[in-house]
Amino acid sequence: MVVPVDNKEYLVDVRIGGKCPRIPVPMSGEEVIDSDWNYWVKKDEEKLLFYLQKETSTGWRILYRFEAPLNKWTIYSICQMCVLTETSPQSIFNKNYFLSKVTEEGRITLLGDTLIIVKGKEFIKEKLANHEIVEEAQRYFQLSF
Repeated sequence: MVVPVDNKEYLVDVRIGGKCPRIPVPMSGEEVIDSDWNYWVKKDEEKLLFYLQKETSTGWRILYRFEAPLNKWTIYSICQMCVLTETSPQSIFNKNYFLSKVTEEGRITLLGDTLIIVKGKEFIKEKLANHEIVEEAQRYFQLSF
């Protein structure tokens, strides 16, 4: 989502994956450095599209493209989306375990029976047995069942 802060607009990616920036990316095209790589938003003036790009060891890679937002986000519209994500029968996020937290080096996510650890440029994705889900939830998220 594009969020205005101090008369500037930033792309704030709220996905759970570890392949996206953990910090706001200026819509102006300014590069930002996160724990793993550099990111920037490139604008295609002709098509009126924006591209979130990530610098990798082989060059810039497009993560996704999006259109200019028609409406500005408000705290009210964000809260509505959160409630829908948490309660809708169509949501994938209320059917399984879904835990995610940002760390100094990246992100840790437990989604269903999959543990995803992003630490700098390292990306680990591991399927877990039922007893391991509980162990990892306790280990990484300090949760007891």
